[in-house]
Amino acid sequence: MRVWIVLLMVILPLVKAQEVYVGSYEVGMNEEFLVPVYVKAPKEIVGVLVTLKFDPNVVSVLNVSLNKSYECKQGCIWFKDVSSDSVRFVIIDKNGLNFEGGIVDVKFKAVGLGESELKISASMSSPNELIKPNVSGGYVKIQTSKVKITTVVTTQVVTTQSTQTTVTTKTVTTKPTGGFEFVFCVVSAVVAFLIVRRYR
Repeated sequence: MRVWIVLLMVILPLVKAQEVYVGSYEVGMNEEFLVPVYVKAPKEIVGVLVTLKFDPNVVSVLNVSLNKSYECKQGCIWFKDVSSDSVRFVIIDKNGLNFEGGIVDVKFKAVGLGESELKISASMSSPNELIKPNVSGGYVKIQTSKVKITTVVTTQVVTTQSTQTTVTTKTVTTKPTGGFEFVFCVVSAVVAFLIVRRYR
């Protein structure tokens, strides 16, 4: 019994530690605005896959880029995929993300009056398994007059050093399919293999 209690004390904080979320905004018609995607990922997380869905009748995507607070250095790769109603991205870092804060910025433009849900789905990868983090979406409300509400979040950047692998950025131009998750799993497996091989 005591063994199970100890295991739960170790596992539960880890489960609660992973998060992916966005804020909520009220903007004016035709306004351009940034929506940071925030993550909380401890050292043992080597990959994150995020899908952000929205109503294309209310907002459209202008650009997707890494947030300035996150540095994708050696040992890190990332991919992005934009369609009419969603944005997907995956970040793999063989050194471990070990990061909390805004990781990717999605630049939107308000194209129609109304409200759009910002729906988040995500998965994270450790060297041993895929993990479903806690997720929290937001919304965008478009009004005729400009009123903007943002969420204030304190960020902390922790970087690691590596002498292997170079930074690579690639844009996926095809419409997202189930293959995107397959690529994420394959890349995560390769990263896990490299980590295990490195510490043998």
